Amino acid sequence: ITSDPSYQKWTQWLFLQLLEKGLAYKAWGEVNFCNSCDTVLAREQVKNDCCDRCNTKVTLKNLEQWYFKITDYKDRLIKNLDSIDYPIGTIKAQRGWLGNLHDWCVSRQRKWGCPIPLEGETDTLDTFVDSSFYYVRYCDPTNETELCSPDKYRQVDLYVGGVEHSCMHLIYTRFIHMFLYDLGIVPTEEPFKKVIHQGMILNNGEKMSKSKGNVIDP
Repeated sequence: ITSDPSYQKWTQWLFLQLLEKGLAYKAWGEVNFCNSCDTVLAREQVKNDCCDRCNTKVTLKNLEQWYFKITDYKDRLIKNLDSIDYPIGTIKAQRGWLGNLHDWCVSRQRKWGCPIPLEGETDTLDTFVDSSFYYVRYCDPTNETELCSPDKYRQVDLYVGGVEHSCMHLIYTRFIHMFLYDLGIVPTEEPFKKVIHQGMILNNGEKMSKSKGNVIDP
């Protein structure tokens, strides 16, 4: 479970590795802020100027936040789209999103997230950081000395997920996996051999979601 201390340890380890390599930095800038959720949102978590979680209209604030330098991996992320086995629509969506990529704002003002492991920091990490590498950690979940030993790692054969993650989770996982590849932890640049999307059951034309409170119990 990604909220367990034994897993959060590796989320924090990942942050520190990115910081050491110059890929995590803190900067002032204009960010999207949801007054209902009372937190900053990444650009990818804003849909039609509204929070993707609660649908509240976002406002712009100038704040000092932590960022991951995903833009350093832009060219590789685009290049590999020519060879990965993803749905055509997802490849097109990622290609379009990557012609205007910004660094990933990972600071959150929620108390239930993984704490940023630096003294004096009160912000937590975006939960997409937790989910960006779980498929690596789950290969070797009891290893206390390294994220995943080389003899235990297996590339995911088939990833089944929602199409709504095309330009969030699926881009973040590709970025983080490339970073782990550069560290020598995994032997391939890409995390998944093949990706397919399942369908959705809608409620009045909207995706059912716990955060929207529109889930119907079967």
